[in-house]
Amino acid sequence: MKNKNQKKIKEISQTIQTTHNQIKIPQVNTKQLQKELQITKQNLQQKIMTLNQQRHNETTDTKTKLKICDEYKNTKEYLKEITMAYNEIQSINKKLDEITTSLFNTHEAIQKLNLYQYVL
Repeated sequence: MKNKNQKKIKEISQTIQTTHNQIKIPQVNTKQLQKELQITKQNLQQKIMTLNQQRHNETTDTKTKLKICDEYKNTKEYLKEITMAYNEIQSINKKLDEITTSLFNTHEAIQKLNLYQYVL
């Protein structure tokens, strides 16, 4: 019975270790990327405010006004894309935190199984 339990524990331990080794965490500095996107987002918001102010100023030059409106529209669209990327990175960071916690818990489980194996 004791030998059977040790064998089962060893199999479980090996399965957990194999799974642990197969998990690949991306080598991307998401915190830095998120910081850069936040700065870009702030800069774009500032540009939108400036363009909006220019757009509402009294201007007789229709060509200039149309150019400002186009730039405003393009900047708003770019800001929307940056915001989506920023949110995606937040989601990735959350998933990476979950994976890290899972790996830590798996590592602890392996240590406990190894301890039980020696005790048995």
